[in-house]
Amino acid sequence: MLATEILSCAYSFHSQPFQDGYPNGLDCYLFRLQTDGGCEALADGRMQRIEPGDLLLFRPGDKYQLIVSKRQAEPESGIASGDYYVMCRGEWLDEWWNRKSRPQKTRIALDERLLTIWRALVLEKRRFEEEDREMSDYLLRSLCLGLDRAIATQSVLQSRSFIATRMKNFIDEHAARPFRIREVADHVGLSVSRTVHLFKECFGTTIMQYTQQVRLSLAEDRMKYSTLTLEQIADTCGFGSYSYFYRVFRNKHGVSPAHYREAGGPRSMT
Repeated sequence: MLATEILSCAYSFHSQPFQDGYPNGLDCYLFRLQTDGGCEALADGRMQRIEPGDLLLFRPGDKYQLIVSKRQAEPESGIASGDYYVMCRGEWLDEWWNRKSRPQKTRIALDERLLTIWRALVLEKRRFEEEDREMSDYLLRSLCLGLDRAIATQSVLQSRSFIATRMKNFIDEHAARPFRIREVADHVGLSVSRTVHLFKECFGTTIMQYTQQVRLSLAEDRMKYSTLTLEQIADTCGFGSYSYFYRVFRNKHGVSPAHYREAGGPRSMT
């Protein structure tokens, strides 16, 4: 006897108001991944907005409610909600579920490999011929293990991304003055080397390269929309000196700051 049973599995898309629920609790496992649009669902004890990438995991006995409708904050927007779901049960699923604590709602990347397994499971379940229960069993187990991996991977990325975003916000707020990388590292509580590595890993550019981009953007705006001298702009945008500002600006635009200002910006120079 196989250790899993799939009760229902499909891709669902709603363009009209829709509601579903189990106020007395589910009698099986329910996994649901939002891929398009949005809806509201009961998760972790309260109704929450569900967006693409939100994964819902419910076990037998959990209460469930789903509402697809227009958002009150956007009454003119249409209704659109798409998701993959599977309702299932079995001894293997009980054992798998009990391996670790699982939040009812978590955000994961919409990984094509995971979606491919889910699509294969949907197709197997709705075959015109008799369903291959062994194939469905293996696909469901693969899906569950894939969900575990997606959750674990996203947890690491979110932690790293949160810290890197704090670095980025610090730079955005302080780019108009000279600062050292040590200040960024102290702000997030990491070593300088770890700070440098993590920022590059998350954003694909170095802290100094990103800082230069922010400073150049500030300078370009002030050249176009203020009467500050170029020396004043260099000083108030964190470059420290006009000579350094000149070198950085020319490397990016191929012209001097004075020529850029006289030409009225990049569009006028093309």
